[in-house]
Amino acid sequence: MDEQASFEPRAVLERRRAGWNRLAVIVPAVALIGAVWLGTSGPQSDSPIPSGGDKAVARESPRQAPVEQAPQPLPAAYPATVLGIEVRTLANLDDPGVANRPVIAVAGWYVPWPSLGCPNSSGVDRPDLVAELGVDADIRTFCDRSGVLVATPHPAGSMNVGGANDHPYGSGAAPALPVVLTPGVVLPAEVVPGAAPLEVVLVGRIEQPGQQTFQATTARQMLVDRVVWADGIGRAQTTSILPKLLGRGPQLASRPRDQLATRIIGPTGAILMETLVDPATLAFVDPGAAALIAETSPKSQRIWYRLALSLQPDRIAPRWITLDDATGAVIGTGILGNPSVIFVTGSGDRLRFG
Repeated sequence: MDEQASFEPRAVLERRRAGWNRLAVIVPAVALIGAVWLGTSGPQSDSPIPSGGDKAVARESPRQAPVEQAPQPLPAAYPATVLGIEVRTLANLDDPGVANRPVIAVAGWYVPWPSLGCPNSSGVDRPDLVAELGVDADIRTFCDRSGVLVATPHPAGSMNVGGANDHPYGSGAAPALPVVLTPGVVLPAEVVPGAAPLEVVLVGRIEQPGQQTFQATTARQMLVDRVVWADGIGRAQTTSILPKLLGRGPQLASRPRDQLATRIIGPTGAILMETLVDPATLAFVDPGAAALIAETSPKSQRIWYRLALSLQPDRIAPRWITLDDATGAVIGTGILGNPSVIFVTGSGDRLRFG
């Protein structure tokens, strides 16, 4: 009995264990089938997943370099007219009659050349006085300064811009125009050799090949008497003073200078330049005026020189007048580039030379 009783429970237990073993095998199989079914019937991405090898190839593929394009002329940002003068570009500088005008305004990108022998510092010993007067007394303003005017800020094919072998013409661009700045003409602070080209509008005269100039060149060039617009900003006329003449300060104030100029040469247009210089510097500013003063007023050592537009700048050249800063006397006046010069004596008599 005990053996029978002990046998039956073991048989039932063995049957239950066999059932659990069968379930342990069936359930994982069903779960595996369900997972496979969900993976094949669920949402799939349209983009293939790259393998590890594909990723390596993608990383090693070089980035395609951008295609370089030739520089194009920038849209005009400069004014159409300045000081009553139509602004020209290098492209239309060769239009009939343009270069022969007595005064011309030309827009472009100015590249200054290094000024040999010019100090690096301003040389101003009395900056407070200069600031009070509102003048420019930088010795570099009276150095031999030149450069070139180009049609675009970065001409295609340019080499060593500003150097001795500079050819900033570019493919299809208008020829560059050599530029010479009259001593005493004040430049914007941004214009320094080695800086990026600056968009400007220059007012002055065109010297044609074969004409006699004080520069050792026969190529066409522009003699600049004022920078009237630069880098999107109109520039006011600024009076300059040779630094060594600041010791005594200017004796003749601006209002008396204006009154004398109006009384002697009458109404004029805008002032292009005004500077206080000695006779030696005046010879570089205006050789004709300097020659006259050396003959008629040799004792004048502090000379105011003013150049102003005529009331008809497209027909008549600018007028100049010179004043003795020590005595306040008018010592000469005339028309720029005209060999016939008018000298005004201290008594007001007018004598014509030439």
